[in-house]
Amino acid sequence: MTAIAACRTCGTEPLENARFCHGCGAPVTQRNAHAEYKQVTVLFADVVHSMDIAATVGPERLREIMTELVERSAAVVQAVRRHGGQVHR
Repeated sequence: MTAIAACRTCGTEPLENARFCHGCGAPVTQRNAHAEYKQVTVLFADVVHSMDIAATVGPERLREIMTELVERSAAVVQAVRRHGGQVHR
């Protein structure tokens, strides 16, 4: 199975043996020639109804809640790095 990489500039699949992308004209480099597949895990945290929570508990308590969330997230980041993972923000 051969992977076809997309142009790094516009995402168009290059034509075979092309030196330039037919979508945007960017040079097709050797790095564009082969796709690289990596396994990743994505962690996303969303505080649903945070304004409703703020109205109920008040700004001081909301700050405490959000600080706890950030601290717990930081612990996860440390664990990921400890096990050889990388974190990109």
